[in-house]
Amino acid sequence: EAARTEYRRIEHERWMRFHILRNWQYDPVRNDGKRLHPLLLPFDELTPEDQAKDDYGWELLEQLASFGQKESL
Repeated sequence: EAARTEYRRIEHERWMRFHILRNWQYDPVRNDGKRLHPLLLPFDELTPEDQAKDDYGWELLEQLASFGQKESL
């Protein structure tokens, strides 16, 4: 579980950098035209649901890694 939380934190920080470098800012209401997003917050301020929003990416990587191992057997 500690590793999962760290993966979530890393992905959120990567996502925030991507958006901040493209001039997005925090706002409680999302507005793509004005580049405002409610999740541009430090990881620890996100709800547990928002912290887990990108878990599918790590799950996909695990599946792909295990698929490659099965193929080589």
